[in-house]
Amino acid sequence: MNIVSVIRNERTEDSVIAVRTENFSVSYEQLFSDLDSVRNQLSGLGVQANEKVALLAEDSYCYIVFSLAILELDAVVIPVPVNSSKPEIETILEKIKINHFLFTPPYYPVAGAVLLDTPGPGEDSWFFLKFSVENTERILPAPLRAAFIRFSSGTTGNRKGVVLSHRAIIERTAAADKALKISPDDKILWVLDMSFHFVVTILLFLRRRATIVLCGSPLPEKMSKALSENRISVIYATPYHYGLLTRFDLFAPAMLKDVRLAVSTAMKLHPEPARNFMEKFGFGLTQAYGIIEVGLAFVNTSGRPEKCDSVGAVLPDYQLKLRSPDATGRGEILLRGPGMFDAYFDPFVLREDLFKDGWFATGDIGKLDEDGYLHIVGRSKNVINFIGMKIFPYEAEEVILSHPAVSEAKVEGKRHDNFGEIPVAFVVPEKKYSGRDEELKKELRKFCMRRLAAYCVPKEFIIIPELEKTGSGKIRRTNE
Repeated sequence: MNIVSVIRNERTEDSVIAVRTENFSVSYEQLFSDLDSVRNQLSGLGVQANEKVALLAEDSYCYIVFSLAILELDAVVIPVPVNSSKPEIETILEKIKINHFLFTPPYYPVAGAVLLDTPGPGEDSWFFLKFSVENTERILPAPLRAAFIRFSSGTTGNRKGVVLSHRAIIERTAAADKALKISPDDKILWVLDMSFHFVVTILLFLRRRATIVLCGSPLPEKMSKALSENRISVIYATPYHYGLLTRFDLFAPAMLKDVRLAVSTAMKLHPEPARNFMEKFGFGLTQAYGIIEVGLAFVNTSGRPEKCDSVGAVLPDYQLKLRSPDATGRGEILLRGPGMFDAYFDPFVLREDLFKDGWFATGDIGKLDEDGYLHIVGRSKNVINFIGMKIFPYEAEEVILSHPAVSEAKVEGKRHDNFGEIPVAFVVPEKKYSGRDEELKKELRKFCMRRLAAYCVPKEFIIIPELEKTGSGKIRRTNE
C-alpha cells in the first residue's frame, strides 16, 4: 500500500494541469514522467526502502516531485522547515539519524553534496548528501510502511516526531475529501508551507487530479497575480492570508468570483476578521480544524454566518468527545477515526500502546453549541488561572480583535505572586493607529471592560509591531 501508487492509479485525467507557477505549467502526464526520472535518479544514488530522507527547501514543483519520488521508493520523508535555525536543523538530522539529505542553498552548506538533475524550468539547484547511517530496518511493524516523520511547529528539537504510514495517509485524505470534495475541475491557490501542510492537502489534491497554483513572494503581489490569471476555485490558507485579502486594495472582489471554498486553517479564525472578509467578498470562510496526529476532523461547510467562529460538526468518519467538561460545557477535545498517526519516533512508541482505547487527547479545549458545532476556546496548557478562575485566551482575543484599531492580538498568562496568573494582551495595531500606544491601551481596556467579565480583562496591554509566528503560520505562544 503506497500513496503514490494510489495517486497514479486512482484517476485517469492526465491531461489536466497538475501544477502551475508564474512561469510554467505541468500536466499530470508530465508530472508522472518527471517523477519516474527523479525516482530513478535517487535510486541510483542509493536511496532504499525504509531509509530516512530529510528534505529542506522552499515550496516548488520540485518539492512535490522529490517528495513523491522518496515515497514511491518506500523511503521516509522528513520535512524540515526552511525557517528552522541551524541548531534546530542539526538536531533533527541527528535525532532522526537520517540516511540522506535533499536541500537547496542557502539552507545548508553544499560541500561534498551531489548536484541533482531537476525537473521544471527556473527551479533552484537541489543537492543530495548521503550520511553514514546504514540502518534500513522497518520503522513500523509489518505490513505498515512509514511515509512521513513530521515534527510539530515550534522548537523542532524538543518535539517527538509524528510517524505516519502510507495507510494512514490514504485513509485521512479520503476522509477529508468527504467535506472538501476536490475534483479535476478545481484550481487551488497554494500559499501555505509544504513542510507543514502536505499530507492531507497536496496529496489529496494530487489524488483528485486538481490543479495546484503555487504562489511565490512577495506574497500580496504574487497572490494578486495568481488570482487574476487563474480561475481559482479553492483557497486553502490561514487567517493571516485572508487578512491580507481583506485589507489590501490589490485584491478586488471579482478576483474571487469563482471560489467555491475558502478554507481557513492552522490557527483560530476569529469572528471579526471572518465578517470583514464576508463584507468585502460576499461569501464566508470555511473554518477547519486539523491535527498532525489525527488528520482533518472538522470542516465547517455550513455556510451559516452565525457559526463562523466554529469549526463545524465532526466529519462523518470521526468521533468526538469532551473530557471532564466544566459547568459551561468546556472540556478537552478527544478524537478518534481513520488515518490516525502510527507512532511517535523519539522516544519510539506505537499509538495503540499510548492510546489503548483509540481516543487521542488533543490538548485543545472546546465546547459544543446546541447544534453540535464545536468551538475551540483554547489550549489546556494555555488556560490562565486567575485566583482559581479559568480564563481562555481565545475569548479575550476575539474581543480585542473586534476593535477597529487592532490588526492582531495574543493573550497569555503572566505569573503573579498574589493572583497566580494575570492575563496580558500583546497587540499589533493597524498602521493608521501607530504612534498612539498609550491612547490605544486605555481605549482597549475600556472596550474589554464592556464586553468581558472583569477578571477576564487583560491587566496589561503591550503594543508590539508584529506577533511571532511558527513555520505553519500559527501564533507562537510562550507555553508551546
